[in-house]
Amino acid sequence: VMIDVGQGLFALPIPPDSGTVDWTFAAPDGSNPTGTCTLEAGGTCTITQNSTAFGEGTLTATSLSVTHDGTDLPPVDLAAAGPGQSPDLTIPVEATKTWVGYELTLDPPTATNLWPTEPDHVVTLTLDRFPDVDALPIDGQDIDVTMASSVATITAVSDGTFSPDTATCTTDASGTCQVTITSTGPGTATVSAVYTTDIGNVEVAFPGLDDAEKTWRTFKVTVAPATAENLLGTPHTFTVTVEETDDGVTWTPVSGATPTTAVTAPSAIGNETCGAGTDVAGECTVEVTSPTTGTVTMTATYTGVVGESSSEFTGEGDKTWLDYRLTVDPREATNRLNQPHTFVATLEVDSGDGFGPTSGGVLRVDTTGKGAVVTIDPAGPANNTCVTDGSGTCRITVNSPTDGTLTITVSYDAVAGDTSRTLTFTAQKSWVGSAIPATGSDSKLLVQIATGILAAGVLLLLLAKRRRNRAVS
Repeated sequence: VMIDVGQGLFALPIPPDSGTVDWTFAAPDGSNPTGTCTLEAGGTCTITQNSTAFGEGTLTATSLSVTHDGTDLPPVDLAAAGPGQSPDLTIPVEATKTWVGYELTLDPPTATNLWPTEPDHVVTLTLDRFPDVDALPIDGQDIDVTMASSVATITAVSDGTFSPDTATCTTDASGTCQVTITSTGPGTATVSAVYTTDIGNVEVAFPGLDDAEKTWRTFKVTVAPATAENLLGTPHTFTVTVEETDDGVTWTPVSGATPTTAVTAPSAIGNETCGAGTDVAGECTVEVTSPTTGTVTMTATYTGVVGESSSEFTGEGDKTWLDYRLTVDPREATNRLNQPHTFVATLEVDSGDGFGPTSGGVLRVDTTGKGAVVTIDPAGPANNTCVTDGSGTCRITVNSPTDGTLTITVSYDAVAGDTSRTLTFTAQKSWVGSAIPATGSDSKLLVQIATGILAAGVLLLLLAKRRRNRAVS
């Protein structure tokens, strides 16, 4: 600011601290700060402004106040023509400043893919200049990219170079380039980018406005128990669980999921709750029955959906129905007194291929009536028990010194999974004395003996009669 005091002298600077200038600033970000600056030596003052937005800002000096020789001169309007102004003063008194630069965006900022259906994901980087002037190029600019992930790597760029976790992506004429990242499993990835350039001989870095966050989600269907056994004739209940994870570690139940279920023949599905949807624990139940022994597979399938992608996830459980058979041989028999007799107990199991011997079965032996158990082979862990051998059998020897019948009952507690049933088989042994007709093989022997005795008696009578006849003659 210069002052002309009208004494034929050239205009002179206002002495320090002899004047002030009021000003306003129209900033690119829409703010309009105002202020007053005090003139320093040389009649100058400095006003510093910054902007949080790209574009043009205008600083306007609105009024000048001066004190000369101790007298306050009338204010000089600097925004419009008026008294006190130099003829060559340009009104309004203002200066403009343009803030230029770039914005870097990553798109999409967040996204979730279904794994393993969509392992690949493309991040588009866009470099915009503000204002849109040729002095700020966007074509052929290199953007530095980094990625942090434990499950994904950088696998491609539209133009440039890359490694598993870094890339240099070169923009096209529209200021864009693409980076492809690929996941090997559920989890997350964070993509960051920065563009560095010189503006006004100053190196300036423009980081992405936001990082790009990528999540891969997957689902899991489990059927419990995975394997199980039931006794034939009993139903079995499978529990189906549907879960999801975004990191492969923490699984979260999916409530309201409706998995489809199926079972292999000849089994059939009875009561089930999966059609109505899983509960808050992500669970539903399926009851399965079978008319025959053997192994069947129950399959549960859920269609997981993420965005517009879907995929089927399946879980399986196997169920084997068993049937046991217990026999004792012979079922009935007769022996002479004090003649030991051996029963053979046989335990068999059918798991789908017909009955076959089963070893290690513990059989209980109970008796009533005449006689008692003499030996059990192989003996079991407790009294009056036996353990079946490799042929599925054990031997129970009984005897009696008195006439009568002994009833032997052999039982086995069959257990398969949560089901159980007690099998029993009853056999009888009769003992008879020498004067009492017997039955079976022993009775045949007695008949033969009696027949022999009778025949011998008849022969003796005939010989005696013959001798008498000779004596008379």
